[in-house]
Amino acid sequence: MFGQALKYFIFGILGLALIAPMALMQLGQSLTDPRALIEALRSGKPPVLRSQTRETGAPLAHLVYHDDQWRADDAITATAVGMPVFRSEVFAEWQASTMDDVPRIVGRFPVAQTCDPPSISGRAVLLRAPESPLRAGLQAWDRETFREAVDAIIAAQRATNKVREVKAMGVSERAGFAAYDVAVTDPGPVHLVLLSRGKRMVWNLHLATGAELAGVTLIGGAGDALANVPEGVPVLSLSREALAGCGVVEAYPYEPDGFFYRNHAAGVVSDEEFARMNAEMGAKAAVWEDWLRQSFGVAPGTQAIGYDAGVSALIGPVPAEPVPWRGLAQAPVLVGDTEDEVIARALTDGDGFYDAAMTRALELAGGSFEMLRAHPKPAVVLGGL
Repeated sequence: MFGQALKYFIFGILGLALIAPMALMQLGQSLTDPRALIEALRSGKPPVLRSQTRETGAPLAHLVYHDDQWRADDAITATAVGMPVFRSEVFAEWQASTMDDVPRIVGRFPVAQTCDPPSISGRAVLLRAPESPLRAGLQAWDRETFREAVDAIIAAQRATNKVREVKAMGVSERAGFAAYDVAVTDPGPVHLVLLSRGKRMVWNLHLATGAELAGVTLIGGAGDALANVPEGVPVLSLSREALAGCGVVEAYPYEPDGFFYRNHAAGVVSDEEFARMNAEMGAKAAVWEDWLRQSFGVAPGTQAIGYDAGVSALIGPVPAEPVPWRGLAQAPVLVGDTEDEVIARALTDGDGFYDAAMTRALELAGGSFEMLRAHPKPAVVLGGL
């Protein structure tokens, strides 16, 4: 019996040895952000940890090339000259955005179903941000899926007062939003052309004093969002589906030192297949570049700002004084006018969809499900979904 107790004691000591450093590290991270601690004391909730990469060495040391992609950590900001600068040179009091940063949806921007670009004024600047580790308190779902879930909740409440079956509904179209910070210091006027892929993106704009933004065009970002857009700035989104219908697809020539060329050198890809695929990709890339040049006067290969992964970009010269950074919490946000239901809440991946659907069902039921059970056929209008 004594041996068993000794074994549990030793295991307990080992567990504390593993857990304590993690707890101390989290405490240390929170102590570096006094505002998070103050907010936590006011709300009674644990502080939101916003870890940041230390700006050590040279900026280039924070940029790596891996699996045919250039990936930057959050210590650096992409620039037009290709060489990054430290983030602190661009943004004042920057913080990593998280799911706890819930903005305010204040409107929608149009999503064009054509290949015709908008008429622009000023100089167009192409910015790409395929991937970002930052997050925002926004989630979106296919509107029809959301409607079905709300209908199911109301039907279940009316009949059985149970909604367990609704929780188990699969929601394939649910998606969270990544976040990306853009500082504009160019006196302009500048027209931003934002190119995103994969995860929905919240582009958080920060204009320096004297900077002028003439307009914003999102390419392929029908499900994207824009934060802190100056009032009166025109915004338009061109969907990838519409562009593909016109034969315009984002494409780039294969990199000579990339995966495809290495496979050919290793004999995995035959000479015939190599020649065919190279020609096909080259033709697509030529159409893509030609369309961008004619539409905005920019070339994707040599003039695009940004890396395959990163958190921020600078449009214009490095400012003499860092641009004040504005977080996404309560920031005004515009979303695309699509068939998606966009919710601005600090949602979790597990219960976010269910919570949002339940909230909507309660609204349609007049604030209480008791009315549904009292009246088997209530006059609940679901068309408002």
